[in-house]
Amino acid sequence: MIILAKEYTDFIKRIKNTINNTGKSCSVCTLLAMTNHNINDVFGFYDCYIDEKRKGEQTKELYYAFIELPKWWAVRADGVDGAVYDNNIKKASIYFNEPIEKRNVKLVEWHDEENRVYRKDYYNKMGYKYCTENVRNNKIILREFFDSEGNLVLLEQVMSQIYTVFEKNDIKKVCTSFAELFTDIMIKAEISDKNIVVFDVEELEKIYGLREKYSVTFFLNDDKQYEKFQKGEFVDKLRILCNDKNKRDWIAKHTNCVCKSFYLYDKRKKNKFGIKKALIFTDSDQLEMIDTLITEIPDLDFYVAAWTLMSDKLLQLEKYENVYLYPVVSEEKIKELFDLCDIYLDINYYNEVYSSTNVAVNNSMVIFAFENTVHRRDICLKNNIFEITDCDRMIGRIKETMYEESIYRELIEEQYKKLYTAVTEMFEE
Repeated sequence: MIILAKEYTDFIKRIKNTINNTGKSCSVCTLLAMTNHNINDVFGFYDCYIDEKRKGEQTKELYYAFIELPKWWAVRADGVDGAVYDNNIKKASIYFNEPIEKRNVKLVEWHDEENRVYRKDYYNKMGYKYCTENVRNNKIILREFFDSEGNLVLLEQVMSQIYTVFEKNDIKKVCTSFAELFTDIMIKAEISDKNIVVFDVEELEKIYGLREKYSVTFFLNDDKQYEKFQKGEFVDKLRILCNDKNKRDWIAKHTNCVCKSFYLYDKRKKNKFGIKKALIFTDSDQLEMIDTLITEIPDLDFYVAAWTLMSDKLLQLEKYENVYLYPVVSEEKIKELFDLCDIYLDINYYNEVYSSTNVAVNNSMVIFAFENTVHRRDICLKNNIFEITDCDRMIGRIKETMYEESIYRELIEEQYKKLYTAVTEMFEE
């Protein structure tokens, strides 16, 4: 499987690990050139044009004082960044790789007299400029890629999507689409896999023409992407991963695309038995049987979190000693709460927040839900989903999980098995 993405982010890393954890091989192809060749199965689409003798070579990054400049120009520190000056006129901003205190160059943005960026130079961890973007009116019109000797190896005309490949300063090949270039690069990289996963609509537009040769999977996660499907821009031969049921249903009805839910599978089980803390993450104040659960399980601490301010209906829950409220919760704090708690209560009405049940399974939390509130039935255990009239039975089951370690471990194991099945089905034909 091939993941096509702009950069190798933490999210893309988790996707790669999810696919690997199901026993499938996975490579990541980044549209920005990779600068760390020690990452297994991760490469930049431009990497195949780097000199063979330099591939994998670890050389020093470029210290900002050594950027090539016209005579009499100078570099200076400029807060946490750097800058290029001609006397007292600022010509460019310099941005550093992490850790920034080492002041190794990542990007140089060149400005005109009106402080508009007209060119961006990107430097890799081998210490040389590998890409230049030419900018007009805040739009990239041309990208140039260079080898370690400064030779032009690839020219991308962004608007027309024409790619010119150079060898020893002579034109070797002209590709009239990204799809054509991508096919050529897969051959160079000796990758025969015909399954592509993309996470940005721009990448989908570029490789949409390959759907006859490749199986293309797209992760749909926002309304702007969804609008393109509604306008009929993508209508067939795609596998869509989407966590919004309404969007999945519409696409399945109006296109020939296959729609499935999206899950992450971290394969990192923890033993949280005995913590006795339950989390509820909600975007509404409609929590089924919440007062009953709180009063009938006094030994269980209830943590209720929301991205937004809470209504009086939720705030009144503070009258209970075993309730802790987190309105306008930060992402850092919600991660702490998922790590802290051993039980997740999927009892909020309306939308699921933060893919909470998926996150809960990956954090070894036992999930309990009601029939009319459960959001992810395919990864929740059937015996842990209750009718409202069976609230007493839910309470008994929660108490068993709190006090019987064998039951806790069994439920965690069963949840992981269900999640594994759901993840493997994401990429099945």
